[in-house]
Amino acid sequence: MPRGPRIDAPGLIHHIMARGIERGNIFNNTSDAQAFLTRLEKLVLDTGIQLLAFALVPNHFHLLLRRTGMPVSIFMQRLLTSYAVYFNKKYGRAGHLFQNRYKSIPCRSENQLRELVRYIHLNPLRAGRVRSLDELAKYPFSGHVHLMGRNNPPWIDPDATLRHFGLDAAQAKSLYLDFIAAGLTMEVPATVLHGRSESPDRTRDLRNRHNGQLLHPESLNHRPASEISRIISEVCASNSMTRTELLSTTKRRHVAQARARLAFRMSKELGLSGSEIGRRLSVSRSAVSKMIYKGSGLEEVKSTTVS
Repeated sequence: MPRGPRIDAPGLIHHIMARGIERGNIFNNTSDAQAFLTRLEKLVLDTGIQLLAFALVPNHFHLLLRRTGMPVSIFMQRLLTSYAVYFNKKYGRAGHLFQNRYKSIPCRSENQLRELVRYIHLNPLRAGRVRSLDELAKYPFSGHVHLMGRNNPPWIDPDATLRHFGLDAAQAKSLYLDFIAAGLTMEVPATVLHGRSESPDRTRDLRNRHNGQLLHPESLNHRPASEISRIISEVCASNSMTRTELLSTTKRRHVAQARARLAFRMSKELGLSGSEIGRRLSVSRSAVSKMIYKGSGLEEVKSTTVS
């Protein structure tokens, strides 16, 4: 029987899951997991697809993606192919790495989205990779660590996920933590695992209006990752450095100046808040203010020199 077409459209959220063939490991160690995340990072920055939740355990992974311009099928094909080539070359193997094609279940309601975030982020704990919520908050291969405010790279925007738990940042984080903790003693709803329809009077479609706004990135002043990636690329090109150098925390003068320019452009051109810029550049909010001021001066000197 032929496989049916996948449901996909801009703005739609997908729960993605893929297992190793014959339930074998796809991540043998932390370097494998990091290699996967490196590839995921590049694709998120290059395509603008939004990552809302993720979890990696030895024999499978989960992603919660919001599609933007690029179809999720192409995004996943690039991700899985790139990682399979890496894994097969490293371990001297050949053939398929993943079991069948990846699963993709569309998310259609706020209730289902929150349940998916909880299910995915608790996956390492249920799989025995960590023993408690305290350990989960430090586990580097789950999105939970980023929602806790630790080590937030530029390709992950915790606010995009936390906004679905509350509009106030502090309240949203508190409600998210309570929701996660409650999940430790609850069964996973069938709607999470199988995408079954929910009662319309108990849920809201993600495209319905809430407080007068559509629940999409643009309606919540979220800048697509593609715009941020564009500015990062332009700053890298104009300063002859790689993304890794630009996004590092090195104190080298030319890198610090380039990072100041980046902070200034993120603020001026994209309207990102100081706290959001700080998360993306791994610095404090007060440091961001200094960087923006410094970057403004550097850009002004540059403009004067060019003219």
